[in-house]
Amino acid sequence: MAESDHEQVLRRLLDELGQTLGRRERVLEGMKRTRTQARLHEITVEADHPFEGWDQEMLVDDLQRELEHQRAQEFELQRVLDLLQRQREIEDQLFEELDRHLAPEHRDELGELWRRMEQRDTTFEKMDSGSLEDKRRLIPQAMECQRELDDRLFRLIERHLTEMRRS
Repeated sequence: MAESDHEQVLRRLLDELGQTLGRRERVLEGMKRTRTQARLHEITVEADHPFEGWDQEMLVDDLQRELEHQRAQEFELQRVLDLLQRQREIEDQLFEELDRHLAPEHRDELGELWRRMEQRDTTFEKMDSGSLEDKRRLIPQAMECQRELDDRLFRLIERHLTEMRRS
């Protein structure tokens, strides 16, 4: 049986979503490694010079390292936000594709997805208007919301495609 345009669109969007989720996980793992390396560096410096007084040059170097670390964290945080936003866009496209083709008996589930998407969008609006600290605090909430949304979306797509293949 030939694959319909609708199935091709769903497959392409699901592939894009998978790639986006993979990139996000790699960025998050990189952030963890960076934090661990920075902390190890601090411990090493403190262990190498435990009783030495800090002169002005050491303080400037320490401050410079701290500023560079903060800039790197802000850059990585923005990368995570960009990937979350891309995930959001793909989820919206999947929803629209399902909305055009979904059987009437699944409309209630689609309505529930819509409500969850509105909750997700509220979290994103808070992140967009919030401070850097607000964004850090809201990212786990946004990721959990998207995880739940994706789980429901995947189950609905699976049922939808299964029924399409039966008919």
